[in-house]
Amino acid sequence: MKKNRGLEKVAKVVSVFGSRPDRPAASVEPTSEKVRENKEKAASIAKAPVKPVVSHSGDLKKVRVNSLRPDVATLRGNRILIGSDNESEAMAYKVLRTKLFKVMKENKWMSVGITSANPTEGKTTTAINLAYMLEQSIELPVVLVDLDMHRPNVHKLLGIKPRYGIADYLRGEATLVEVIHRLKGANLLVLPGRTAESDCGRLLSSRAMKDFGRIMMELIGPCLIMYDMAPVLAVDDVMVFDGKDCNLVVTAESSTTTDDLATVMELLADQNTVGYVLNKSRNSVKRTRYGYYYYYGYNYGSRGYASKATT
Repeated sequence: MKKNRGLEKVAKVVSVFGSRPDRPAASVEPTSEKVRENKEKAASIAKAPVKPVVSHSGDLKKVRVNSLRPDVATLRGNRILIGSDNESEAMAYKVLRTKLFKVMKENKWMSVGITSANPTEGKTTTAINLAYMLEQSIELPVVLVDLDMHRPNVHKLLGIKPRYGIADYLRGEATLVEVIHRLKGANLLVLPGRTAESDCGRLLSSRAMKDFGRIMMELIGPCLIMYDMAPVLAVDDVMVFDGKDCNLVVTAESSTTTDDLATVMELLADQNTVGYVLNKSRNSVKRTRYGYYYYYGYNYGSRGYASKATT
């Protein structure tokens, strides 16, 4: 049985992963057999081109997309802070937002993957709330894309039933504007998933996915793109998809062990990882039902689910 080491091991976790923002951690060369296997698999996946049809304007105001009007009760029940005026519940996300955007701006990064070590650690909730907080404070539009195509949950947490999902666009079965949902009165765009997909690897390495960031910016202009990714220890999607500038890893006191974190760090050693977030902590000076989010620091690399339980 896997032993959860909890907050009593936080000091050890911070010592492994934490480093000053102005002094990047040393690059860690991946050595495990799993890393080599994942890289070989990513390199061998078929890159069948997909021909999505989309018109370009470069101006968000001129793009007609689906309107997103989520039900407030549904959002609160799913711990989503969109439209909430509870400052104490939003504060932790605001701190995380500030730290994340500072690093991305310094490095001129425009996209980030939000992932976790294991399922059920809160990555999707974190991705939605963080996207909303970013939209509230930066001048750029924020785009949230559900790339956890094994178990898409963004649409469920927002309480919407999209006609088309991101996979439909990647297969050329829908245009980009048909997939996009814009939060009413905000510059937050959501590209949800719809159903679980069986060909995730092919879709993530498709030409449409590789061109996604460029096409999105041609459509609406400069924007910050956030990808909700599958858990690192469940499948190899984070390694397969190289169209993001950096990763943010969500962990949970209730399930993530220090061994899990060490493995994640090794698997993502050749990608930029901006930090690690501790979710669902039981110890804090001030407690809310949203849990607690601690930003450990920064770890820069040199550039780089079915097997697990539910998300």
